[in-house]
Amino acid sequence: MSKLVLLIEVILLAALVALGVAFALSNSERLSVDYLIGNIDVSAGVALLIMFSLGGVFGYLVRLPSNIAIKSRLLKVERELQRTKQA
Repeated sequence: MSKLVLLIEVILLAALVALGVAFALSNSERLSVDYLIGNIDVSAGVALLIMFSLGGVFGYLVRLPSNIAIKSRLLKVERELQRTKQA
């Protein structure tokens, strides 16, 4: 079952990357992006893809501590369940 889920995730990721590449290629207008230590000229599509990717990474990092706590609690409860089944 986990191999099927992994395969589906890989297919979805490949489709998302293909859509991102198509989006970047169709939005080729150049933008000047200013940031704290300089600026860079990139196409509008690439700039948007970078921003969406950074948003996804930051969202994952914000969610990570709560996911770790939930998984830790789940393992603790599963161990308690195993001990009560053995007793």
